[in-house]
Amino acid sequence: LGWAMLVPLFDRRDLFNMRRSNSSSRTAGWIAGALLGLAILAKAFLPVALFFPVWLIARGKRLTIAAGAILVAAPWHLLVSLRNGAAFWDVYFWQQQVGRFNSTALQHGQPFWFYIPVLLLGLFPWTPLFALLLRGRTFDDVRVSSLAIWLAVALVFLSVFTNKLPGYLLSLLPAVAIVLAVALDRAPYQEWWIAACAVLLTLLPTVMAALPEALLAGATKAPWTFHRGGLVFLIVAGAVWWLASNRQTGVAVLALALAAAAGIGVLEARVFPALDQRVSARQFWHDHRDQIPSACLDPGLRRGSEYALDYYASRALPQCGPEAD
Repeated sequence: LGWAMLVPLFDRRDLFNMRRSNSSSRTAGWIAGALLGLAILAKAFLPVALFFPVWLIARGKRLTIAAGAILVAAPWHLLVSLRNGAAFWDVYFWQQQVGRFNSTALQHGQPFWFYIPVLLLGLFPWTPLFALLLRGRTFDDVRVSSLAIWLAVALVFLSVFTNKLPGYLLSLLPAVAIVLAVALDRAPYQEWWIAACAVLLTLLPTVMAALPEALLAGATKAPWTFHRGGLVFLIVAGAVWWLASNRQTGVAVLALALAAAAGIGVLEARVFPALDQRVSARQFWHDHRDQIPSACLDPGLRRGSEYALDYYASRALPQCGPEAD
């Protein structure tokens, strides 16, 4: 969805209603429509609602965008509908789409502000750059201001829903990254902003130690103790500051991105085995696969674990109760 939206939005001539070749406009429309169709296949009709404001300003592309999306998304929907009938639309649209707005049955209820910390953490270690959005000069370009308005509308739209999950924000991240990049490009003292992002990497060892418990018991109950091993990233902070102060901003950003990728790669290598043992249901399934098909689930089991066990069993396991006994 993020890339589908950027194709029509970042054509300066469309925004100013300037002339361009019809064939070029149609090609861009088909590309945007195909990407939108893929987004529909991934997340059903939510991308349509998020894309709609961009579709309204996509002069000369509206029909091709719609046609491209239909050609990509319609065949799967048609085949599944023919196979499953009305039950497919009842679950797929009414329960999983409309029901997410105000139904508590899905048990993903979160407060209105839920996505704000998710967005800040999702752009780690570039989180300090959000402060640059307070500078008006960031939005001098009409494309960037249009993108920022769309982001604000989309964020409010998703926040209104009763049911929220962090993954729902993935479609917004490309647009957020572009706005933050423009903000950094137009900011004074770029070396300090880049160094501030690098300093955040010092928290990675702390996250490694606390993440399994945070996922099990909640972030507020995890043992958040600073680990001095993360201070090694201060060397990275100094290096990127020196590069940016010597007008090597692009190299500094690249160096920081590589350091972040390396740090997060180490985090995954060290933490994922622990998550597999303590948080994921996969290891439990492998150890008890012979007993689980005839077992029942404790009513107090975490919803994520219940979904995972149902997935490995290829069916919905029954809840424990008088009938199960």
